[in-house]
Amino acid sequence: MTSQDDNKENPQLTKSAEVHALVYDEKQIIRFVELINAKECIHVLTMRGYGKESEEVLSIYPFYDSNVDNFMNLIKHYERPVGCYDNKEQIPYLNTGIFCTITPRNGKMAAANFVEFCLRSLLNNSDNFNKLPDVLNGFILSNNRSNNLIESWEVEKRNFSTVRETLSEDVKPIAVIETMDKYVLIMEKDSRSARAKDRLAGQLLTTTTDDSCPVPGTIQNGFLVRFVE
Repeated sequence: MTSQDDNKENPQLTKSAEVHALVYDEKQIIRFVELINAKECIHVLTMRGYGKESEEVLSIYPFYDSNVDNFMNLIKHYERPVGCYDNKEQIPYLNTGIFCTITPRNGKMAAANFVEFCLRSLLNNSDNFNKLPDVLNGFILSNNRSNNLIESWEVEKRNFSTVRETLSEDVKPIAVIETMDKYVLIMEKDSRSARAKDRLAGQLLTTTTDDSCPVPGTIQNGFLVRFVE
């Protein structure tokens, strides 16, 4: 016979774990998804950790044809119980950030590079096949589409005011994103912005080929990433 005490819920089983949230403002994430044109395009989400001396890519996740709800779920997929990420440095989740490519990836070029890699590995009798998923994700991340209509410029915080004052009215940024250590300017990719970029060469940071940016509305190493006007 089962007693009333036996029917009581076990608090040890029903207690939910405290989760480290990465999202703090969904409206800004929605604006970001609309800005990067995630529909019918390949983009890449990465999770990065900040150790004592360096920044490390912890995860790479390409995705295709995403709407706002799907994108939000992709980010929340990275939210974990409070603790440490399982990597060699044991980086706490507080010291992580979610990045996304600003411009779509070139899937055809990534596939061509991947096939070439596989053929070379076969001919050389290499053991590279143990890391095929990472290799493919890397090719997708690094192959930017050539016909993109926008591009990102990165500016150190100490140079931001000078850069903003130098830009004329006809080459204003489409959007400006403040991150933990810099500003990211989203610009139209045309001849006018190209001339402005040349004039500002000494003030801009060298943008990586993957043009990834911390996602506004999320938390990067404790900093609230956000759009600024």
